[in-house]
Amino acid sequence: MPDTASPVESARPMSEIGRLTGVIANPVAAFTDIAARPRWWVPALLVILVQLSFIHAYSTHVGWEGLIRHQIESNSRMQQLPAEQVERIIEQQSKFGAVAGYASALLGPILMTLVAAALFKGLFSILDASMPFKAAYAATWYALLPGALSAVLAIGVMYGKDPVDFDIRNPLAFNAGAYLDKDSTATFVHSLATSFDLFSIWLVILLGIGYAAASRMKVTTGKSIGLVAIIWTILVLVKAGLASIF
Repeated sequence: MPDTASPVESARPMSEIGRLTGVIANPVAAFTDIAARPRWWVPALLVILVQLSFIHAYSTHVGWEGLIRHQIESNSRMQQLPAEQVERIIEQQSKFGAVAGYASALLGPILMTLVAAALFKGLFSILDASMPFKAAYAATWYALLPGALSAVLAIGVMYGKDPVDFDIRNPLAFNAGAYLDKDSTATFVHSLATSFDLFSIWLVILLGIGYAAASRMKVTTGKSIGLVAIIWTILVLVKAGLASIF
């Protein structure tokens, strides 16, 4: 009888090292293998470890006081408080900053991958393209690998410049927001310019490739990337709107 196995199922399995490097160098082949054998523990551990390392480096090398002080002193309501009370607030929130940072580094990727995988599984179902949740979940974790790379680069930048000049909100100058004057640029515009950077675009493309592979190409890669780009743009607009309000 002829071999009726799909290319996804019959392809030679990749090693984990091959997957990790393939997501960067040959994402179509890597995500095809991920869809066929959806393991996610290795990228999950790698992403979380890198994020925790970044927060540890920031907490020990830069510290949270400068960031908290800038946020509080630029708040018009805080400017009306006595100086002693403002200092107490800065001290309290600086201590909380490290705790919140570690919690965000640990729980943020976990929640993000769960929500993204569930959301796009549902959207693909609407398009009559069933996608196993496990395959979508694994694809999401692997798509976060460039973000881990950006965190590693940010750590290098952090130790290569004066801690006072390091901005945790925009550590790498891979977006237009890094070259805008924040004080003279509208908050909405600055948030948009900061959000659309090299690594964000890379993430959108990888998610699109990964979800297309997870659907066994029932949705083309181009349509999948377009769908991810639409959702990403909506989120960026919401984020910019909230930033301009608050």
